[in-house]
Amino acid sequence: MANSLYQLVFDSSFSYGLMGKRFVIRSSFWLITIIGSLLVLLVIALGISFFNAIYYAQVESRKEFLISQTTLAARGLEVDLSRFKEDSKTLLVQLEGANLKTKDDLTVAARRTFTSFPGMIDSIWVDMRDSILVFTMTDRNDFISKKSKRGFPKA
Repeated sequence: MANSLYQLVFDSSFSYGLMGKRFVIRSSFWLITIIGSLLVLLVIALGISFFNAIYYAQVESRKEFLISQTTLAARGLEVDLSRFKEDSKTLLVQLEGANLKTKDDLTVAARRTFTSFPGMIDSIWVDMRDSILVFTMTDRNDFISKKSKRGFPKA
């Protein structure tokens, strides 16, 4: 009987100890789960903030690049326009001074103007007192010279 009493005491102490351990295991499980979930959320938030920082830095870099490209294009256009102004003055001086000996000289001067400034002008109208000549350059780079039956176009 002493053997069985000892067995009973051992079993009861063991079960109480196990219950206490179960409670401790359960409370640490919930603590670890909550801390782990918070860490996962913090890592996700950190990743999103890094993504936003990189994205906005890249957008700002693109804006700066486009601003510099626009500035360069504006400077190039300004140079082309000033060069066009000077060349057109030269063409006008030739027309007014009657330095052109034939219609072919005028055609060569008009063609030179078209080739110097592609895409900037689409036609040149010249009043020769007895007729109006129109020089045009097509999209396929065909140079066309013809007489106009109507007057100068209205601006």
